[in-house]
Amino acid sequence: MKFSEFEYKRPEMEEVHKEFNALLEKMGQVKNAAEQNKVVDEIIQLRTEFESMMRIVSTRHTIDTTDEFYKKEQDYFDEWSPVYQGLIHKYYETLVQSPYRSELES
Repeated sequence: MKFSEFEYKRPEMEEVHKEFNALLEKMGQVKNAAEQNKVVDEIIQLRTEFESMMRIVSTRHTIDTTDEFYKKEQDYFDEWSPVYQGLIHKYYETLVQSPYRSELES
């Protein structure tokens, strides 16, 4: 598949934020490492979807900085990036403080 064929769909950051926080809360409520690992997989999937769209925008905007659509999309990601990075920080804090940390690491 060519890069030009990748579909771009703007992620709604309010929804990403809400879903990410719900998954973080769920991580704190699990009863074992296997359950927590499933939540980690869900977070990884959410991150993959969001970050893929962010990379598509960044690349397409870099290829043609005069394209108004991708300029606006880049501005959107630039605006939400600090919020997203805050979520990632909370995720790593949750992992580090997990009672199942050693099991997750192995």
